[in-house]
Amino acid sequence: MQNVTNINRALPHLGVRLCLTARGLRYRLSADGRLDKVGLFVSPRMLFSLTLPQHQARLLYLALVYHLARPGSEVDPATLTEYEHGLAEVRPALEPQLESESATLELTPFQLTRLNTAMLSVINELHTYSLFDRMAGESGRPRSVAVGFDQTLRRLFPRVIQEAAYTSELAEDLLMLRRQLSASIGQAREALAAEEEAAQKARKAARKLWQFWKR
Repeated sequence: MQNVTNINRALPHLGVRLCLTARGLRYRLSADGRLDKVGLFVSPRMLFSLTLPQHQARLLYLALVYHLARPGSEVDPATLTEYEHGLAEVRPALEPQLESESATLELTPFQLTRLNTAMLSVINELHTYSLFDRMAGESGRPRSVAVGFDQTLRRLFPRVIQEAAYTSELAEDLLMLRRQLSASIGQAREALAAEEEAAQKARKAARKLWQFWKR
């Protein structure tokens, strides 16, 4: 019988498609400088729809668990508050699908770039896991400082319980998945850059309008 890893590596491809949704609010700058909400507007919003085989979906979930367990991982350094729509929203969307043959996620450009960071972090953790397993021996000490990571790893990939070195294979699988997503990650970065440029122009225009009303 083939093991799970070989079966999933034989799956043809990872499905990624772009979606555009329309959502948002229109604001009006009042004479006293306040922004008043006046209604909905239609604005295209990019979403990346990912269809993942079970093995890859579990790898992404493991990356989410590791990332979210790290203090400050979802804190915006500019505001020192948690990201409003970051990876904390993605984990509960993926978790119920982990027992299915495949899973589907819809991610914003920001979430996809954050997921890239999470994948890089957990790849390093998986590469060193077997070393910490040997150091821990029979002591029962956790192999990772990320809360819940050990339990999640062993639940999703029980082979690790008897063969800690299997984590190196998982790291390579995750690296391969990241390469498959690299084009989409690049598109996400471009979308974020364009969004920031548009926001800067909007702020500049609002300042000019406010200066006009002050005259």
